[in-house]
Amino acid sequence: EGWTVLMQRTKMDSSFDQPWEKYKNGFGNMSHDGDFWLGLEDMHQITNQMFRTFELQIVITDASGVPYIFPYKSVKIGSETENYALNLGEYTGIISSPYAKTSLPFITRDKNPQVNSCTSHAGNANLEYYSGWWIPKYTNSRYNPYSSNCQKRANLNAPNIFWNTNFGPSRKIAKVVVRIKPN
Repeated sequence: EGWTVLMQRTKMDSSFDQPWEKYKNGFGNMSHDGDFWLGLEDMHQITNQMFRTFELQIVITDASGVPYIFPYKSVKIGSETENYALNLGEYTGIISSPYAKTSLPFITRDKNPQVNSCTSHAGNANLEYYSGWWIPKYTNSRYNPYSSNCQKRANLNAPNIFWNTNFGPSRKIAKVVVRIKPN
């Protein structure tokens, strides 16, 4: 069976500065090379099917066309009452994992379950670009919008996305794809 794409960011033709309801229901251009977000509720329903498990890949392609793949043996997205928490199985990649723990809540500009000791992302004046994401409490992850002190690091809505790598200076990201397929 093939991959189901949950999120794709390539052309910057759709704003990812969206409220909770848009992330819940999905948005963007689902064409082959468009920017889109499938929807948290759909992600929850797909990854919680009885007797089925899914593997996850986060694929980051830098500006020179080099893909970096972050594979996980399993993934489940929690329900809305669980803030669509991201629950990952074993990381099987060779590059260090963007996520060291599971059960990460999803955060948007208008709904924040108060991780990172931030009470409001709206109170951070330096957030001119914002995108919802699963935010670890203490993060060095590659493309989410906040560091552990709620300062902007990089995000999916900026005109230029950069990735802090283990391989030297930050790299400009040309494409980010999050996809799943049945195990």
